[in-house]
Amino acid sequence: MSHTTAAKGHPVFAGLLIAVLLGLTPPAMADATHPSLTFSQSLSPEVELLPRLSQPGPVAQRINARLAELDASAIAEETYCRAQPRGDYYRFLRTTYNGPDFLSFAISTDAYCGGPHPDNYQEHVTFDLSTGAEIDLGTLLPRSLILPDRRETTDDRAAQAVLNRLLKLYFDHANQGTIDYCFATVVGDTYSFAFWPERESRSLMMKPLGLAYANKACADQVALPLATLRELHADPRLIEALAAG
Repeated sequence: MSHTTAAKGHPVFAGLLIAVLLGLTPPAMADATHPSLTFSQSLSPEVELLPRLSQPGPVAQRINARLAELDASAIAEETYCRAQPRGDYYRFLRTTYNGPDFLSFAISTDAYCGGPHPDNYQEHVTFDLSTGAEIDLGTLLPRSLILPDRRETTDDRAAQAVLNRLLKLYFDHANQGTIDYCFATVVGDTYSFAFWPERESRSLMMKPLGLAYANKACADQVALPLATLRELHADPRLIEALAAG
């Protein structure tokens, strides 16, 4: 597969890196409910960088600082991976939700950094627009569906009971193919779920975490629509935000 790799250590590359991390491009227009985002020039066609919030203030500063950290980590990982024999690295982004209340990005990475096989994974990062803090939207589900922090409890039976309820919720909304071919794999490997908001479908998405590389095809995402969130008595703030989005 042919592609262009940015030159490392070159003065032009260094200048571009500083510029894109600071977000020195014209901001996209948005209203006060939906934050304005500045999209930086990517380092290369294969490595996209996260946008920055354009407006001033401590909330935007906090979010932008975290976005810069994530970009710096990805740049370091790309440098390492491309230095390996046959190394490769791709990173693509999508804004899944941009207000009200939350800002969320999906980060897809496909890399070969040495070892027996390449790796590909998708991460989701969501911010609370009232504080600038990262937030796990799974914590806005009812208490019976919130996994306990393993650092704060040793009650494995209670954690497994919550996980079993989350697995039931997942399979209640999964397609038939996932149920037929992936049920045992997902039940056996999953230790938690990722949650993120999708603006287009006005849904809370969930995806199992913990599947081995050979089983990643089973890590399907499912949508929890507003009707389900209302039935579950999820946090009103989450429901209202998705309904307004």
